[in-house]
Amino acid sequence: MSTSEKRDPQDDVASILAALRENNPEDADAAASAMKIKIRSAEPEPQTQQGGDDLTAILEALRSNNPDDANAAESAMTKREAQDDLNSILAALSENNPDDADAARANIQKRQDDVNSILAALRANNPDDADAAATLSKRWL
Repeated sequence: MSTSEKRDPQDDVASILAALRENNPEDADAAASAMKIKIRSAEPEPQTQQGGDDLTAILEALRSNNPDDANAAESAMTKREAQDDLNSILAALSENNPDDADAARANIQKRQDDVNSILAALRANNPDDADAAATLSKRWL
């Protein structure tokens, strides 16, 4: 299992916007405009961290144009935070009860398999959305 590292929230915002731009450039531009930030291309640009207010404003702007994308982005951010907590919990559990930690990891793998099944079904109906969701799931799962 890979370890999760803390990320700069501004980098997360830029990554979310870059992924959104691939499938919905208008929503990405609207969100970036509301935040007065530039969506990075291949090369990351140094940006000042401004905390959770940036994320909130981007999600609000995105929600006005595309509520489904905003909900998906918000859910992915919550999942990333939960993953950080999960790794800490599993590490502590491994020290005290390795068998329980192994069982928990097996359940996590089952959930990952479920996500892969969902992505496959989505791909049959909407390949662009499946690609975007797969990109996010690789980052936060």
